[in-house]
Amino acid sequence: MTRYFLRIPIEFQTLELLIEEILDIRHKKHVHLLAASTLVESSRDPDLHAVLMDGFNICDSRPLSIYFKFFGSKQSNVRGTTIMFEAIKTSNSSLSHYFLGLQDDSLSKFRDKLLLLNHSLKITRINTDIIDVDNQLQVQDLILDIENSNSDVVWLGVGSPKQDFLAAKIAQHCNSNTIAVGAAFDFIAGTKTSAPVIIQKLSLEWFFRLLQEPRRLWRRYFFGNIKFIMLCFVDFTKKIMKVKSP
Repeated sequence: MTRYFLRIPIEFQTLELLIEEILDIRHKKHVHLLAASTLVESSRDPDLHAVLMDGFNICDSRPLSIYFKFFGSKQSNVRGTTIMFEAIKTSNSSLSHYFLGLQDDSLSKFRDKLLLLNHSLKITRINTDIIDVDNQLQVQDLILDIENSNSDVVWLGVGSPKQDFLAAKIAQHCNSNTIAVGAAFDFIAGTKTSAPVIIQKLSLEWFFRLLQEPRRLWRRYFFGNIKFIMLCFVDFTKKIMKVKSP
């Protein structure tokens, strides 16, 4: 079922249906795992908002999924790591996969883990280049590399909103499904530790990450969480007004 948050469509489906959609290459799409911080950023950036409105969006935010339960949603959030893990595990050997966003020192661990999940997985390339999304030459070179690789699925782990813009650009030019999964690369490679399940269920994964990287993340989470609550109030008000209008 598709829900909307300030006009951005968000898919609330079972994990199995989401994986089927991601691996269905008949209809090319750019896929975004939406955290609360991504939605906050899109409220300030019309270009990002436009990208998300045109994309296939999956809820990767526990607070956002709780908010939508007030409107009848029965599906919870799905973490980017889970999406990537299950898609790699179930991908058939006819699909080829391209990866961008890993550091050189994690490449061998990442490749080994992918092949452990699926020994017949077809990997076209694991690209460790650092891409500046505003550098047209770098983006063009990346698109050309993806096109030449004939990849069916492109995975991006370069951080939001950079990966969201990049996913949309790749989708415009390449015959591939492109999925922006953020830190999933690091979690699968084992270079970062996932929050314990109990922390995830308490909607405190953001706090767990804050403890790991306080200097880099404190501003995003402190001000971002306040802004997200305000956006929920705005969205809720608009939905109520729409229901009341004749």
